[in-house]
Amino acid sequence: MEVGIFLPVLALTTLLAVCIFALWSKRATDQRRRDVARGRVDKSTLAEDAPNSYQASGDRDDAPR
Repeated sequence: MEVGIFLPVLALTTLLAVCIFALWSKRATDQRRRDVARGRVDKSTLAEDAPNSYQASGDRDDAPR
């Protein structure tokens, strides 16, 4: 098989595989979001005592400007 045919076929096959994986991953992420929103799955418990939403205060040095 010539490189002139093999290289484009290999590149297109790789691109197709990456696109399929990205769509599969997006679908899994969307499904997870729907499950969390419906209460079927608990949120992360990495910091149980932390508030559910973050509100930056204006007097901190790391606040966005």
